[in-house]
Amino acid sequence: MDLLPVNRSETFVLQVCERSFLSMWCYNNPLHKKGKELCDLLVVCDPHVIIISVKESELNVEKDISVAHTRWKKKAIEVSIKQIFTAERRLKSKTYVTRKDGSRGIDLPDPSFRRIHRIAIAFGSLGEVPISSHKSAKGYVHVMTDTSFSDVLTELDTITDFVNYLVAKEEKKCAMIVTDGNESEILAWYLLHNRTFPKDMDCIFLDGTVWAETRERDDYKPKKEADRISYAWDTLIESMNNPNLFTLGNKAVHVNEAEPALRMMAKESRLSRRMLSEMIGDFWDQALKRGAGSRIIFSQGGVIYVVTHFTPDKSAERKFAILENLCFVARHVVGEGGVVVGIGFTPHGTQGGFTNVLSYFEFAEWTEEQSRGASALQAKLGIFKAPMQKVDVDEYPHE
Repeated sequence: MDLLPVNRSETFVLQVCERSFLSMWCYNNPLHKKGKELCDLLVVCDPHVIIISVKESELNVEKDISVAHTRWKKKAIEVSIKQIFTAERRLKSKTYVTRKDGSRGIDLPDPSFRRIHRIAIAFGSLGEVPISSHKSAKGYVHVMTDTSFSDVLTELDTITDFVNYLVAKEEKKCAMIVTDGNESEILAWYLLHNRTFPKDMDCIFLDGTVWAETRERDDYKPKKEADRISYAWDTLIESMNNPNLFTLGNKAVHVNEAEPALRMMAKESRLSRRMLSEMIGDFWDQALKRGAGSRIIFSQGGVIYVVTHFTPDKSAERKFAILENLCFVARHVVGEGGVVVGIGFTPHGTQGGFTNVLSYFEFAEWTEEQSRGASALQAKLGIFKAPMQKVDVDEYPHE
């Protein structure tokens, strides 16, 4: 993680983002050149780049209401919008993130595939200033208060869930009038309409009660309870966001070498993470009883995961070779999918911890020759003979 920002509002936004998007993909106060700040916060998860500007201005309640609101918007929103478009322009010439301390961070997505999202977060309105997202020829800027930003990222707390929401708003481009100026009301509408915005309406009028009513629905609390196990997946990703805690083949690991595998894991939705966490938890329990074992999991995101249990006596090189074979055979067994991520767990000591071996493979195509080779290897090793498990997960279970 970068050095923490000194501004309390930026610190709050960074904490919310790292909780939701995880630390590898969040950069506070990145630089566009030596000593020059690019923006307040940058989130990068290929192909998405989220530019966030944070401004805090105290609403002067002693002034005439129209004057006070206009001055507050200028300081808290208009300045942010200008910073965002300037940052976007400067990003066009960059190929990687430069951290606050000047060190190299993650690679930026290819400009031809890069998808930019813009967010202005305004503090200090006291809930009294109606705000709306900014639409112009330059692009769409999502304008939120600190409270609504926190609400949205508490509900849509993965990069995929959040970006899908942003894209739905950007593509709809309708005028949404929220009586209390709270983005949470728009979020509630989105959730209640199967995560979409209607295509046959130009305007949506919300009375400021939709968000509260959504949280009181009979299926809301069971969903939040069912999601609890999914955060084991977040913890697993964060545990591997350190080259000293795992190996990736036989070479020195830079953040950009480990990132593709971890990015695939981070792009799983909250619902998919629930399924993955349940299946890996079950696998871990069974593996500890047997002392070994491997399992294939095909995620809702279309990624093939191979999880395996290693005993402490195996070397890192041997573990990686085994995991590589398992991943190759897994692609053959599943019969589809372009990405395979292998995770090898090795328990150590009596503290209940473990170390990891991580592998990552992309298959642009799967040839007949590869299929024959994988089939022969499967027969030779005697692995993955049982049918692959499939699990259906109800996002909104009933009590």
